Amino acid sequence: MIDLDLAMASIAQWGKADGLLHVTEFEGYRKNADGEDAKLKIRVLDNRQKGSPVRYHVEVTDEYGRCATGNPDPDVDLAVSGVHWGNLDSPLKPVQGSSPCAPI
Repeated sequence: MIDLDLAMASIAQWGKADGLLHVTEFEGYRKNADGEDAKLKIRVLDNRQKGSPVRYHVEVTDEYGRCATGNPDPDVDLAVSGVHWGNLDSPLKPVQGSSPCAPI
């Protein structure tokens, strides 16, 4: 298993990078409001700063491009439970501007 703290410290030092996040991705399915299974991609972003009030942030995108996020939280369970999952049930509409779940 990789030592994440060491990896992030090395990237910061050698890559002269800051604001690093460790990203864990999950994929699965969720029944949407129409009762259809929609494929999901869930990203848990972790700044690895123990005790940070904004350590974890969760972004969820479905196969149709709908996105749901919540507020950052120091606890991963609270970050997941705070996701606005109902956004994944909203009617499809064209994306305008930048989405909080848009890839960089």
